[in-house]
Amino acid sequence: MAYISVSKPYQWSPGVFPTIPRTLNPSSTFNLLRFFTTTDDSASSVDQNPNPVPGPEAPRPENPSPENEEPRVIQRTPRGNFRNPEKIEDVICRMMASRAWTTRLQNSIRALVPEFDNSLVWNVLHSAKNSEHALQFFRWVERAGLVRHDRDTHLKMIEILGRASKLNHARCILFDMPEKGVEWNEELFVLMIESYGKAGIVQEAVKIFQKMKELGVERTVESYDALFKVILRRGRYMMAKRYFNAMLNEGIEPTRHTYNLMIWGFFLSLRLETAKRFYEDMKSRGILPDVVTYNTMINGYSRFKMMDEAEKLFTEMKGRNIGPTVISYTTMVKGYVSVGRVDDGLRLFDEMKSFGIKPNDVTYTTLLPGLCDAEKMPEARSILKEMVEKHIAPKDNSIVMKLLTCQCKSSNLDATTDVLKAMIRLSIPTEAGHYGVLIENFCKAEDYDQAIKLLDKLMEKEIILRPQSSLDMEPSAYNPMIQYMCKHGQTGKAEIFFRQ
Repeated sequence: MAYISVSKPYQWSPGVFPTIPRTLNPSSTFNLLRFFTTTDDSASSVDQNPNPVPGPEAPRPENPSPENEEPRVIQRTPRGNFRNPEKIEDVICRMMASRAWTTRLQNSIRALVPEFDNSLVWNVLHSAKNSEHALQFFRWVERAGLVRHDRDTHLKMIEILGRASKLNHARCILFDMPEKGVEWNEELFVLMIESYGKAGIVQEAVKIFQKMKELGVERTVESYDALFKVILRRGRYMMAKRYFNAMLNEGIEPTRHTYNLMIWGFFLSLRLETAKRFYEDMKSRGILPDVVTYNTMINGYSRFKMMDEAEKLFTEMKGRNIGPTVISYTTMVKGYVSVGRVDDGLRLFDEMKSFGIKPNDVTYTTLLPGLCDAEKMPEARSILKEMVEKHIAPKDNSIVMKLLTCQCKSSNLDATTDVLKAMIRLSIPTEAGHYGVLIENFCKAEDYDQAIKLLDKLMEKEIILRPQSSLDMEPSAYNPMIQYMCKHGQTGKAEIFFRQ
C-alpha cells in the first residue's frame, strides 16, 4: 500500500507552466485552484471581483473554509518497528573496518563528527574490530589535535594492545604519558603486569613491577596480587615467597585474595606443606576462608589424593553456612573418582542435584570415566541420557570412546547404539573408529544385519575418507565385514568399502 514518506514529503514541481511560482501564499493557492477549474461561473466571478472586501454587516465565518488555509501534508506512520539510530562510534568503527586507513577516511570521520571528546574516543576504542584499527584511531585523533587523551583513554588503549599481545606498543604509550601531561596511577601498571603474565613473559612483568617504585608510583596490595598471579602461574614459588615477605616489610597487609592466590600457586607447584602453612597463617591473622579458599584447598588435597582432609574442609565449609558451589562438588567428585571411591562420587552428585545445584560439563566429564572404570555401566548410561536431555556435551570427546568400549565389554549392544545416537544429538563428531568398535562387536555377536546398517551409514557419509579423522577403523572391525559380504554375494559393496 502506497503512503507518503515521513522523512521526505512530496513536493509538486511545476513542469508544464514555468511561470507559476514554486512558493505559493494562500491567496495565490486559491487563484491557482480557480485557474484549473473548468466551470464558467467560477471564472467570471474571479474576473468581476478578484479582491472582494467584506462589508461591515458580513459576519466572519467561524470555521474558515479549506480554501483559506495553508495546504497540509498528510503523513502516515509506516508499519513495523523503527530501527534504533546507529551510534556514532559504531559508524566510525564500521568505516574503519571496511576501508583502508587513508586521508580520505580521516576526512570522512571528521565530517561525521563535528567535535571530538574523550568519551567518544573511549567508545570508539572499545567498539573497534581489532587492535590495529584502535591504535590508528588513537594516534590520529591526538596528532590531528582533535582531542587530548586522558588517563581513561590511555588505559583502554593499553588494555586493547595487551589483549592483542602488542606489548611494545602498550609499553611506549604507558611511558609517554608524562610528556602529554597525564599522570600515572597503579591501575595502568597492574594492567601491564597482567598483560606480560598472560603472554608468558615473567621477567618483563617483574621489571614493570620494580619500575613502579623508581617512577614514584605507589604500590598497594593490588600490584602485589597481580605479580603473585604471574609468577606463581609459571611455578616461581620461591620468588613469590620473597616478594610476599617484601610486601610485609613495606607494611602492606595481605588480603584474603592474596592468600587465595598464594595457596593456589603453591598447590600448583605441588608444595603441599607450604600451602598448608599459608592457610594457617591466613587464619591466624583473623582472615576467615571463603568459598574460593575452601575450593582451592579441597582441590589441592584432591591432587595429593588426601580425600579425608578434603572431606573435613568440605564439612567445615557447610558448618560455617558457606554454601558449596558446583566447583566445590565437582572437585570433590573428581577427588573421589581419582582414588576409586566412585560410590561416594555418585552420592555427592545426587546431593548437589537435590540442593538445586546443576552439574556442568566438567562434572559429567569427571564422573563418566570413573563409572566406566568401576564397570557401573547402567549408571553411566543413565548419566549419558541426562546429558542428552540437557544437551551438555562432554569436555573431552575421548570419554565417548571409552564409554563405547566399556559398553561393548559388558555385552550391552543396545547401550552402545545409544551412545552413538547421543553423539549425533550432542553434535560430537563421529569418526571411523567409533563405528569400528560397534561393527566389531556386532560381528562377534553374529548380528551382521546391524553391522551392515552401520557400515552403510559409514560409507554413505564417507566418514572413512575424512582427512580430519583421528580415530581409524581397526582391522579387527573391517576384516570380518569384508569376509561376510564376499560370502553373501555383496562383493560390490565390499569393494567400495575396501577402496574407501
